Amino acid sequence: MISIYNAKYYDKIALSIPGYTEIIDRIIQIVDKKSYYTVLDIGTGTGRIPLKLADKVFKIVAVDISQEMLDKLDEKIHKKHIDNIQIMKRNITDWQFLWPNNKPILSDCAFNSIICSFTLHHVNTKWKTIVLEKLRESLALNGLLIIADVDIRKAWKIKKLVNHIYWELIKKRENRYPLCFILRQTLSYLFFEHPLPEESWIRLLTQIGYGNVKFETFNNFILIWTMRKI
Repeated sequence: MISIYNAKYYDKIALSIPGYTEIIDRIIQIVDKKSYYTVLDIGTGTGRIPLKLADKVFKIVAVDISQEMLDKLDEKIHKKHIDNIQIMKRNITDWQFLWPNNKPILSDCAFNSIICSFTLHHVNTKWKTIVLEKLRESLALNGLLIIADVDIRKAWKIKKLVNHIYWELIKKRENRYPLCFILRQTLSYLFFEHPLPEESWIRLLTQIGYGNVKFETFNNFILIWTMRKI
C-alpha cells in the first residue's frame, strides 16, 4: 500500500490516510498481552505496532522487507531504550523465511500472536495460502492471527491518496516532482496487488484451519483476527 522505498516519509503518509491510526489502535487492543508472550509482527514498517506493545509482552520479532524501514525502527528503539524488539529483514515469500536451513523464525508454536500488517495484498492467493499455513503452524494453540489489509473496495482510492500525499511532500521538502514513484505505484497497483473481499478471506482462513474468524472495517482498511484451531 505505502511504498517500501520511502521510509523517510512513511509515518507522515500513513498517518494521513483515514482509518490507519484507528486500525493500529485496534490491533493493540486485540492482541494478547501477557508479560511472558512472544509476538511476531510481519510488515512492521517503522515499528508503530511493536513500539506500542514493547512494555506489554515478553518479546516482539519485527519483520520487514525494507532495510530502510528497519533502520528507522532501530533508531526509535535505541532512542526509547527498548530491549525486547528483535529486528529481522525478510521477504515473507522467500524460502529462507518459510523453510530456512537453520535458526527459523517460524518454528512450531513459537508465537502467541502473529500480526500481518498491510502485507498480504502484495501476494496472490497461492502465496497467501502458503504463508498463512506456515503462520498457523507457528502459532501456539489458540494463538491469535491478526491481519490488517487494504479494503478491496477502496484500493484504488488509497493508491491515489498516497500518490497525492507523497507528491506534495516531495514538492515541499525536496523541490522536485516524483514522477517515477507515481508511475511505479500505479503499475504496482494494476499488476502486482491482490486484495481480497471479506468472504474470500473468511473462506481461505477457514480452509487452512483457522477458527472463529472475525472481521471489521476501518474506513479504507479491513481488520481480520482469528485463532489457530486445536
